[in-house]
Amino acid sequence: MIKPRTNVLPIRLMLSTIIIQIIIYYYYYHHRHRHRRHSRILPALLQILESILYIAQSNSVVSVTVYRFHYFDCTCREMRRRFIAVFRSRWLQCAMVAVALSYASECVIRNEPYWETDVAYLHWSTDVPAITVCPAASGFSADRLGPPMLRSSYTTLNFINIQKAKPMFNEIDNTLSDSTILCKNMFKNCSWNGKPFNCCRHFHSHRFIIETPCFSINSLQTINKKKKLVVSHFSKNGELKMEFNEPVEISLHGLADVRFGELRKQYVTVNTGEEVELLYTTRQIIEDVSLVALDFTKRGCLLRDEKKLFHHPVYSKSACLLECALRRPEIYAKNYTLCDCPPICAEMEINNIWNGTQRSVDNVTRCILAMSKPATERLVMKAKKDYLDLIVLEVHVPKASSKLIAENVYITI
Repeated sequence: MIKPRTNVLPIRLMLSTIIIQIIIYYYYYHHRHRHRRHSRILPALLQILESILYIAQSNSVVSVTVYRFHYFDCTCREMRRRFIAVFRSRWLQCAMVAVALSYASECVIRNEPYWETDVAYLHWSTDVPAITVCPAASGFSADRLGPPMLRSSYTTLNFINIQKAKPMFNEIDNTLSDSTILCKNMFKNCSWNGKPFNCCRHFHSHRFIIETPCFSINSLQTINKKKKLVVSHFSKNGELKMEFNEPVEISLHGLADVRFGELRKQYVTVNTGEEVELLYTTRQIIEDVSLVALDFTKRGCLLRDEKKLFHHPVYSKSACLLECALRRPEIYAKNYTLCDCPPICAEMEINNIWNGTQRSVDNVTRCILAMSKPATERLVMKAKKDYLDLIVLEVHVPKASSKLIAENVYITI
């Protein structure tokens, strides 16, 4: 997607040209006989008009073509005669166009985003956050989970010595069966709203492994994407129950995010023989099509597919930082804010309502993630004015006047 850029300079130059031409007509035809003191104003206005046209030509912003004359080769007297001939007969239409362009330019300058609440929850479903499960720091051992060669099959990022890790940073091959071995050693049972499902068929590894192999469901960044968890207002429930063979760390994040950077610090630890229950709510931010009328400096966030990444199919700030740490480790280590990784507009707010830990009755390591209630509202990010709204005034010019204007002056942006 090409990022829209709002350039107000062409509108201002064209608007200034039209207004000055109207003033020239007014002073020349209405005051040349009554007030001789205005005889000095006309040459000054013509000089300003020539300056505006020269600036427009030098900046390659506005191309002005004068019919039957060379570009900018006509004299001041010839320009005056041509412009006056147009505005003497069609000055009202030109004034209306000038007012319309002035209003449109103000709308472009003052256009900004706002958030509208959408409460039509019967017509949409709520996405469950992406859930990432990683081995606990004390419970992970590559030699215990598989043969010694298994460690070399995956690429491990250790940011203590990231410069040495960079040449080893490779994308995981989809055909490797190592991820299945790790998954089966980690997961025991899984169920969604009381219905069991195969954990390793729907929990998939990320494209890159950072220190420890992690598995995610409902994520857009995994190698394979199968089960999508959603909660509608009619289903009410959204409970994911997982049982493990070892201590794990569980993170909830946006669908396009990866467990990297600040998100690595946001997790819940499930120790051996414990049962952890987590209640949460979500609220989604949806981007409206009108946002393309806004520049990034006004939005402060990126639209969908506005920026592409090298190794991730979907852009997110965390995925961008991960690639920055790979491709430019010296910049990331010095100051990660220099990586140019702005947030996305379509985000997901995750609020932790309650978190409880207790000993499991059957001595099984278990975690229950439940959405307390389906979302009843979501935020839609819009622009106050889109491209259609900027057409604020339609001027009906007769064919004769249109032909007359076309035969004298063309102003093209």
